[in-house]
Amino acid sequence: MLRGGYPVRTRDKARDFKCGCIVEIDRAPYFVKTETLTPAS
Repeated sequence: MLRGGYPVRTRDKARDFKCGCIVEIDRAPYFVKTETLTPAS
């Protein structure tokens, strides 16, 4: 879940970039840093 937002699902494995670890999700903005996500449970 994005902080203060709707639940999301990951679409692919997370990848490392110079700016941080990024994962694709099913809602806009579609690519987010893994540190911005929180567990649903």
